[in-house]
Amino acid sequence: MFERFTKRSTRPLTGKTESGARVVEAHFPPHVRIVSYDKDGTAMRDLGPREAVWPEIFPGKVNWIRVIGIHDSELIKAVGKRFSLHPLIVEDILDPGQRPRFEDYGNISFLALKLLSYSEEDRLVLAEQVCLIIGETFILTFEQSENNVFDSVEQKSIQGTGRLRNHGLGHLLYALLDATLDDYFTTIGAIAEDIEEVEENLLEAKGEDTLFIIYRLKREALFLHKTLWPLREALSRMLKEDFSFSGKEAGYYLGNAQQDALQVIEAVDTLREMLSEMLGVYMTRVDLRMNAIGQYLSVIATIFIPLTFVTGVYGMNFIDMPLTRKPWGFWAISIFMAAVCGVMVFFFNRRKWFRINSD
Repeated sequence: MFERFTKRSTRPLTGKTESGARVVEAHFPPHVRIVSYDKDGTAMRDLGPREAVWPEIFPGKVNWIRVIGIHDSELIKAVGKRFSLHPLIVEDILDPGQRPRFEDYGNISFLALKLLSYSEEDRLVLAEQVCLIIGETFILTFEQSENNVFDSVEQKSIQGTGRLRNHGLGHLLYALLDATLDDYFTTIGAIAEDIEEVEENLLEAKGEDTLFIIYRLKREALFLHKTLWPLREALSRMLKEDFSFSGKEAGYYLGNAQQDALQVIEAVDTLREMLSEMLGVYMTRVDLRMNAIGQYLSVIATIFIPLTFVTGVYGMNFIDMPLTRKPWGFWAISIFMAAVCGVMVFFFNRRKWFRINSD
């Protein structure tokens, strides 16, 4: 459980983590894809194993180099050498436990992000790390899985839809950030639907595993908060950075991305508050039910108190006890106790003490 909340050491990714936090697709051959485009069109190439270590940059175009799959450390190091990446950057790329952050290394900038998805079957947030290297003429992305939200950005560049091909490198950076943030909203929406379902079950007193589900969703909301909160600081640092392509329009784009990130964080905080309130409602329901059971048992015990007193008196070993020598004495005492019991039941029913509502 706690492995998801701690930074893991550098190691190859080979499938499912020990905590079951997520499944990383590491069963495909890593490859490099170059997407170069301008106003006239888009050129895309998938490089082979030998070409992948030396991707080509096309002058005069927006160059997006996608390194898909980071479980081949030799390939990552070779690409890092090709673009003169600092050894710390290469180390951070190979470590999937990075928190979202932005670092400036002079001629290039490093941005670590998380792509999120939600497994409705397991009620588990799945996280994939994506690293962006922002250069003067290119953006280099390192992606863990073979298919993610960046594919939609690639399709837009190929089809020429939207404004992507009519703008420069800054708009590509914004498009990648925007796709990531849209994916966050989708993930949060899926969790919110589960929370609404649990809330309905809670109000209708359905489901014996409600407490377990609330705690599980609360843990996922905490994981979201821990994952997304550093993104606010990272985007703030990006706004202060003087990129080679920066300008008034690029500032607008990054500012809009920062506002979307703040909205995402506020949505996560709202989910956490909702789950905390639901947990309080559940515990209140449990307390009310226990009090109702105690009240019901108290009423039953009160009815039997006078009956126990009568039987206790006639259980004493005295010879001269009233009605003990009469042949009808037993029936008389029994009728008396039944009458006492009936009077008390009638009285308690008039006071509505038997109509106990535990909800």
